[in-house]
Amino acid sequence: MTVKRTIAALTAFAALTGSCGCGRTVSSASPEPHQIDGTVDISFFTEEHIPEPEPPLPEDPLYDTVISAKNGTPLAQLSSGKWERTELGNSFPQLVDRITENAVAGPGITYDLTLDTDKGLRILDRLTSYTRNDGHGIDGCVIVSEPDGTVDAIVNSAPHMKADDPEEDEKTLLKQNNYFSTPQLIGSTAKILVSAAMLETGAEQYYSDPGAIHIYDRSFSNWDIDGRGYGYNVDRNLFGTQYDGVYSSFGAFAFSSNTYFINALRTMGYDTFAPVYNKYFGFNSDGNDRKGYILGTDWDKIVQPDISALKARDDDSEDTKNVRDRQTAFFAIGMCNSDGIDERVSLMYMNAVTGAIASGQMHSPRINTATDVQTVPGTEPLSDTVRDGMWSLMYEDAIYSNCSPADGYDFYIKTGSASTWYVEDGVEKPLECLTITGFIAHGTEPMKVITLFVHNGADFAEYFTDEDGNTQYSIYASSFVPLYREIAAIAAETGGAV
Repeated sequence: MTVKRTIAALTAFAALTGSCGCGRTVSSASPEPHQIDGTVDISFFTEEHIPEPEPPLPEDPLYDTVISAKNGTPLAQLSSGKWERTELGNSFPQLVDRITENAVAGPGITYDLTLDTDKGLRILDRLTSYTRNDGHGIDGCVIVSEPDGTVDAIVNSAPHMKADDPEEDEKTLLKQNNYFSTPQLIGSTAKILVSAAMLETGAEQYYSDPGAIHIYDRSFSNWDIDGRGYGYNVDRNLFGTQYDGVYSSFGAFAFSSNTYFINALRTMGYDTFAPVYNKYFGFNSDGNDRKGYILGTDWDKIVQPDISALKARDDDSEDTKNVRDRQTAFFAIGMCNSDGIDERVSLMYMNAVTGAIASGQMHSPRINTATDVQTVPGTEPLSDTVRDGMWSLMYEDAIYSNCSPADGYDFYIKTGSASTWYVEDGVEKPLECLTITGFIAHGTEPMKVITLFVHNGADFAEYFTDEDGNTQYSIYASSFVPLYREIAAIAAETGGAV
């Protein structure tokens, strides 16, 4: 055993010294030094360098990130890395919170907005001081924009709701009461879209109106009659008749006949009206059916419904086809939100639609002065037939609703009412959502686009007892035309009511 270990050790030593024919040869010779010509400057390594002191950081390096209104007054600013509304910003909490939620913060970053808060505060005062039955002001919103989508004012008037957690719960409550960007029942203002599709496609404009129609398991009637209908048919056309600028009769648009527009949309069919809604009004031009659709703005992505939910499928059961047909009827009059089909849109969307009619093309709402004016992706300029026709229809509705021309401009509007119910403390109560959307123009030049939404319209209704002893109420969007005119006066900078 000892002999074998000795031989192994000698073999290993031979391999290391190169005396063995196998393995790697290692030279034991010393390397020749390489001569370097010239002199090498090594002062860098020997000199003592004292770095200059860095400038001191401010107490809050992000504090100078400010979001300001048009007049330069801050609406929100960063404090200890957290956005805080200013006193002025507290007057517009829903809007400011949506802006700060998506705002990029950093030293020297500022946001100069297009918001005219002087006008906004005056409009807010009109909403909160508008009272009738119970002394409570309007819960709703007002949007004022330029025809190119530039926002002048977004005012949201919501009921004050106590939050358990003043930080998180309050944010949730504010979002729930955000009337301008959340889906709402827009009522007959949806007939703007139906009318545009009729004008674009050359749909039949005459209808023998019975006053009420039955679709699947639901009866639909006009505002001036109950579900039994007129008992005779009324000849209706989309446009009214006028002589020398005076209307001798008003058309279906101004009268706002539900049965007329329900018949029109069902007769055109999904494959006819949907492409027009998308081409001119970007209903589903931004997004897809998997991720959803939006109305893009430069401060928020506003949810937009999927219009294809109304399209009949080959594998639909007979019952499902009937449900889609009934929901199409609801969609025509701005009331589609049942049976899992929700086609409600936001007031921001309707303001943009109204702006498209005013200007000739749909624009993306913008609130940041650094953002360029942009058209909604995928949309096209309105044809002359559609734009001219809609101007005539909305002017006619303004006259019908006692919103006659003011000093220096004309009104072009559409009114809408949506009647529904809600339950509070086990009691079913009426909820009347009222909308007026339109624009003012000087001659052929559109000036401002204005949308007014009243969520608690039933609070301003006149209540009465019918012949059967049931309590009924009466309220229409046109009841708020005087308020709309006041808002228009502020928007047009006339400074007073007209």
